[in-house]
Amino acid sequence: MLFVRQRTAHILSLQSMVCRCSGQRISVNPITQLTSADTAAIFSDSQLGFTARCHMETIGLAYALPQPTSAISAF
Repeated sequence: MLFVRQRTAHILSLQSMVCRCSGQRISVNPITQLTSADTAAIFSDSQLGFTARCHMETIGLAYALPQPTSAISAF
């Protein structure tokens, strides 16, 4: 449950960054498919680009985690 909450927090933070810096609204699916080249195009500032890439890596790691089995989630 905490991984889902953490992933959601990073997605919302990245959405907010994109909206604040570029004025564009972006939904969840495009955010999960962003590449480093996309972030370079969206964020001209290197520090914002770095922060966006960190968010994307964390979001990607949360998707890559194995799903709990039914026996584990029953506890």
